[in-house]
Amino acid sequence: MIEHMSSIEPATALIAALAALDTHGTDAGMIDEITALERLKSAICARQARVTDAFAASQRATLVKAGSNTRDARRSVCAQVGLARRDSPHKGGRHVGLAATLVHEMPGVLAALERGDTSEWRVTLIARETAHLSPEQRAEIDAAIAGQLAGWGDGRTEREARAWAHRLDPHGAADRARKAEGDRRVSIRPAPDCMTYLTALLPVKQGVAVYGELHRRAMTGAVDPAEHRSKGQIMADTLIDRVLTPGQGEPVAPAVEVHLVMTDRTLLDTDDEPAQVGGVRAGARASGPGPGQGRRDDQGVGTAGLHRRHDRRAGRHRRPQARFPTGRPDVPHRPRPVLPHPVLRRADPAHRPRPCRQQGR
Repeated sequence: MIEHMSSIEPATALIAALAALDTHGTDAGMIDEITALERLKSAICARQARVTDAFAASQRATLVKAGSNTRDARRSVCAQVGLARRDSPHKGGRHVGLAATLVHEMPGVLAALERGDTSEWRVTLIARETAHLSPEQRAEIDAAIAGQLAGWGDGRTEREARAWAHRLDPHGAADRARKAEGDRRVSIRPAPDCMTYLTALLPVKQGVAVYGELHRRAMTGAVDPAEHRSKGQIMADTLIDRVLTPGQGEPVAPAVEVHLVMTDRTLLDTDDEPAQVGGVRAGARASGPGPGQGRRDDQGVGTAGLHRRHDRRAGRHRRPQARFPTGRPDVPHRPRPVLPHPVLRRADPAHRPRPCRQQGR
């Protein structure tokens, strides 16, 4: 019956059918329906990608044939897709680009989306992390991860796609990491109830140092019985005082320890397996793969000043104490700061210790 309908009639009929459904039933039946609807959402997104790519190709050809130049035709397509999806023309361009990537370069990921094994956001993450690669490299990643997407969440999907991109293009990843410092900036946007979000995009070393110092000040103040502010409030007030009244205290350059995990081959510059930033001392948190070359060449962190220990279970050299110079000639390295609280660590989920197999026996 659907074969004799126009392309829009099945979607309209499905919308009406879903609206007519009631919510009476058993708990097990309702949770099964939620699962089925989630898979249906993914299948609809896959269909939308295919239709978007077909429309973009057809409409561009029509407009160019009518006398429009390629740029105007592309802008018209993006605006029409954005309008159809109730988005801006800019987001319409993103939808067009994602559709073209899935249809022409990553058919395996698109098939997983059609099966309901993943979501539109997760395939967007894959496309974003591999945007700089060639079609051949994208096809290799597509073949490697398409069958595993059903068991991955948002974070795992992003980390795996980024790690594969770093493996296939390690030098490009290191170059982008170095050039990214040129994008450092401070921005502001409104928040509810007369508040604002002040955001700083910084190189990892400086960002970790700033956050670590604010965190230490907050935890030091939290032990004062007369202190009634929360940790977050103390951190915010300290930031305000440091920026608006810098004369009240001397600038502080705190010591920072980055928990960096890389294979011995990457450490010795014989392989390009991505490194893992598993956590940062002094309360700062970071995780995820990074280019091995970029980790080796990070400013202020050299292999000569690292305290290494070998993790025999993972076959890796752990570098948990990368200490940054203090700038004082008489003290080449600052001692580990004495914190009034346990050191916060956040391991990368991909490298969590395996659960004991004896549990439950």
